[in-house]
Amino acid sequence: MDQDFDRFFDEEEIFGSLSRYQEMREGNKNCFFDLFEFEEIIDYYIDNEDYSEAYNATSLALNNYPFSSTLKLKMAKLLIEQDRNAKALQIIREIEPAEMHNYELFLLKGKLLSLLGTHHDAVREYEQAIKLARENRDEVVYSIAQNFLDVGKESVAIKYLLLAYEINENNPLVLYDLASCFERLEYYDKCIEFLLKYIDIDPFSENVWFNLAVAYSELERNEKALEAVEFALAINPGYLSASFLKAEILFDLGNYAKSIEVYLELLELDFHNVRVLCCLGECYEKTGKRDKALDYFRQARKSDNTSPDPWFGMAVVYRNNGKLNHSLINVRKAIKLDDENPEYWFFLGGLFEQQGNPEHAMKAFSRAIELDPSDYEAWLAYAKIYYEENKISDAIEILNRAYEYNYDNSTLNYQLAAYHTTLHEYGLAASYFEKGLSLNFSEHEDYLNKIQGYFDKEIIQNILSRYQNQK
Repeated sequence: MDQDFDRFFDEEEIFGSLSRYQEMREGNKNCFFDLFEFEEIIDYYIDNEDYSEAYNATSLALNNYPFSSTLKLKMAKLLIEQDRNAKALQIIREIEPAEMHNYELFLLKGKLLSLLGTHHDAVREYEQAIKLARENRDEVVYSIAQNFLDVGKESVAIKYLLLAYEINENNPLVLYDLASCFERLEYYDKCIEFLLKYIDIDPFSENVWFNLAVAYSELERNEKALEAVEFALAINPGYLSASFLKAEILFDLGNYAKSIEVYLELLELDFHNVRVLCCLGECYEKTGKRDKALDYFRQARKSDNTSPDPWFGMAVVYRNNGKLNHSLINVRKAIKLDDENPEYWFFLGGLFEQQGNPEHAMKAFSRAIELDPSDYEAWLAYAKIYYEENKISDAIEILNRAYEYNYDNSTLNYQLAAYHTTLHEYGLAASYFEKGLSLNFSEHEDYLNKIQGYFDKEIIQNILSRYQNQK
């Protein structure tokens, strides 16, 4: 009760000083403000992110109290907001001898050095700030992490976020930022770990449940993803992003009927939403209702004929209906609208191959690879054309180039093993075969079917036995 009473009078004093200051500014009057009053006025403007007025107040205060280190420190902060970092650093170095025990000075100096690109020097200043901080160490460490996030240094930020977590395990801001950093770095297991810790503190945050669903989805743990997104929607039934995600997860689970239900609910909110219309088209295509799929893709095209998605959707349906020329027309239209989508070029290559046009197919696959070198399927399709023309060495050369980007892909290793086997290059074949085994053992049966009659079965059995013994 006494604290609330004291706080009321503190606020009254602050607003009294602020009112006098503003009257002075508007009427060009002369008023006296002691140092403490100036500090409170400046802090008020900073807290309200009115940095221009805070700068004016600090400049006026320094005219009256030119030797105040506190005011100079505030001025350095405001100069950073104006990107006048060199001037801010000059002020900090000027007051440093008098503020050697002030953690805020080292915190600000570290931020400046980081902004100036000298991150190693910044770390030294930050470590000193942490040593000097007492009661609010977790907040100091957290602010250091934020500074590194501001300059795009997620991996360094994580180090300080983990330290802040070690000091205080119940700070939700720290937990959320740790999860976000791990998500950006694609460490989804760690992301999930800290999102779950956040939920232990606040189980009614729909955003955290949504982010948890996204992380589970990235790991293809779709059942857990669905469970998490259901919680987000239970907390906030109007959460549209969560509804979209739920529909996508249901699609990935192969539950197209339920996915359609969700998309139809979303369509009621926006009848011309191209994304929803295209997703409905995909769902109906998957269930074999291709006429209905075409209807939704056409509606999407009508809503926005500059979007490539409806054209590509129709291309897929026509191909699956055996209407290759119709498919070709539509995928070319999609490419005309977006010629940097590797999926479209890969699809076009497959169409040309179906039509018996290997030359055009190779050009399309080559473009897909150029846009996305990690697409191992495009490399395999490209190499397969050479193989079928009995240009096996050329096929191997294609896959050797693919290997630079996809060395840890089991299918690529098994395919290289098969091609080398065909040329009786058994040493290389065995090497790729063993690598394939280590990446995906269950896939080796497909390889064995490809090389029947080429490879000594005893050698294969020896490799398999040795691999299994090592395991």
